[in-house]
Amino acid sequence: MIGKALRWLIVVTIALTVGGGAYYFYQQTRSCVHPIPYAIGTVDPRFDITKTELITNTKTAVAIWNKAAGKTILTYDPTAALKVNLIYDSREANAKFGTEIAREQANADAARTTLDSLQADYAARQTTYNQEVATVNARGGATASELATLNAERDSLNALGDTINNQVAVFNKGVADLNAVVAQFNQSAGRTFEEGQYSRDVSGERINIFEFVGTLQLERVLAHEFGHAIGLGHNSDPKSIMFAKNESGNLAPTTADLADLRAVCGS
Repeated sequence: MIGKALRWLIVVTIALTVGGGAYYFYQQTRSCVHPIPYAIGTVDPRFDITKTELITNTKTAVAIWNKAAGKTILTYDPTAALKVNLIYDSREANAKFGTEIAREQANADAARTTLDSLQADYAARQTTYNQEVATVNARGGATASELATLNAERDSLNALGDTINNQVAVFNKGVADLNAVVAQFNQSAGRTFEEGQYSRDVSGERINIFEFVGTLQLERVLAHEFGHAIGLGHNSDPKSIMFAKNESGNLAPTTADLADLRAVCGS
């Protein structure tokens, strides 16, 4: 009986030792146990952003996940193998194209506002002029002084009318040109593109950013791709960082983001 008990104890001890070693190995190889280092790789100058500025943007993006995890799970290291690259192609060119169209549209709206103001001023002055002429005619004619004043106002109104007509012609041509550009954009650029991509293969890991307009969108794309780097997949919450499309502009992890982060990193 004693011999059997000892053999059972030995078996249990071995099983616990092997199991504990497997758990330790699992904990050491899963995401978030050791910080994932990253560095800046290629930055195409056509993005109009320096490496120093990009480092700042990446630190803002990784801070989102570090704060959510309660520890450092992503860290900047200029010698790291995981590189963040800004790759300029048709996606960024099209994004800038869209931004330029928006700027031209804003200019057209401002020109329309100016024209509306001029036309309103012209209409008010024309009404006043007609009333004054009617008053003078009703009493049998104007004095020399009144006639001079009315003639001067008539000439001023005619000049203003010519100015407005010329500006309307210029405005209409500008709108026609803008509409042609918009039509071109809708055909060649008005499509949904992949803004960024995290990839890992035999040659290593990389985060490639292809398109962004402004700092907020860049940091959101970076946060999304860094999420993939730590092992997060897409979720179905449109407001989440890890939603498949960069639409909400939200930089705060949602419940879905946090749940996925816990699943990867543990509590």
